[in-house]
Amino acid sequence: MSKGIYLRKESHRNQLLKAAEVSAARRIGKKQLPETIKLRVASRAGYRHSEETKIKIGLSNSIVLKGYKHPKEFGIQISKRLTGHETTRETRLKIGESNRGEKNGMYGKIVSEETRKKLREKKGGEKHPFWGKHHSDATKKKISEQKLISTPRGENSPHWISDRTKLQKYGDDNKDRRSSAYNAWRKSVWLRDGFKCKIGNPDCAGRIEAHHILEWRKYPELRYQINNGITLCHAHHPRKRAEEKRLSPYFQSLVSVLKEPI
Repeated sequence: MSKGIYLRKESHRNQLLKAAEVSAARRIGKKQLPETIKLRVASRAGYRHSEETKIKIGLSNSIVLKGYKHPKEFGIQISKRLTGHETTRETRLKIGESNRGEKNGMYGKIVSEETRKKLREKKGGEKHPFWGKHHSDATKKKISEQKLISTPRGENSPHWISDRTKLQKYGDDNKDRRSSAYNAWRKSVWLRDGFKCKIGNPDCAGRIEAHHILEWRKYPELRYQINNGITLCHAHHPRKRAEEKRLSPYFQSLVSVLKEPI
């Protein structure tokens, strides 16, 4: 038989799809023995398909499996198996290494504008699977909890700096407002004030801001002290230096003084 791609008849395609469904149904609820998995992995170790074979397999699958979907029960079974599964750090590093640089399938390739247009048309607007849908409060809570586990934050983060005085500072008035030290100070002020404007009257409006009671430029030694900060809404934040200076004593009276700097 000569080499090449062979297009199957519609009747043959239907037979293969039916066989695939039967095979998938048989696998539901079954688990392969560890010894069987090891033997299968060992038998394929070091083996790689040629580029020509990959193209043939891809074309063949695109024809045979077009429109095929696994039974819903099969998807549920896979989901149950993966629930609680955690990939080891060693495995994550291997996966990252195998997809980095020239090993990545898209390395050096540029998606054409035509392809981008097709992708947008395929999943854009009403064609998007999540179009018109909204997460329930229970689902939102689950997603939030999962993110806290998968992405440790605060003191649980591997990048956490225990000595808060060693946080990054640029030594430049403008850049320091984007430093990690400034962000930590601002968050500490908000946490202390409960993320609410300390004035708290009916005139409150707009987003909250962490305001320096004594000026940022004139008192650099007080920049990162919590007792020199107060949470104000946009409406109550002083607009002019004279107003800021006049209100400083009032702001100090609203703030509970903390001895320790951030």
